[in-house]
Amino acid sequence: FPNPSKGVFNISTSNSNTLKEVLVYDVLGKQVAHIKNLNSDNTLKVDLTSLNKGVYLVRLVLNDGSQSTKKVIIS
Repeated sequence: FPNPSKGVFNISTSNSNTLKEVLVYDVLGKQVAHIKNLNSDNTLKVDLTSLNKGVYLVRLVLNDGSQSTKKVIIS
């Protein structure tokens, strides 16, 4: 949240399963960012202001190995 954003947004997970890393891909499938969660917090602030406006796919990798992909719009 928020989505769409200006390039800065937060990702929150449950307390029992924290976020390990975030992989960001453009619509062509090219990886444009890789962010590791070094704090083991359940909320991670992501800054993608260096990227162009558009639609990106954000893959969330959790500590238990599960993954999910979300769409983020940078306006």
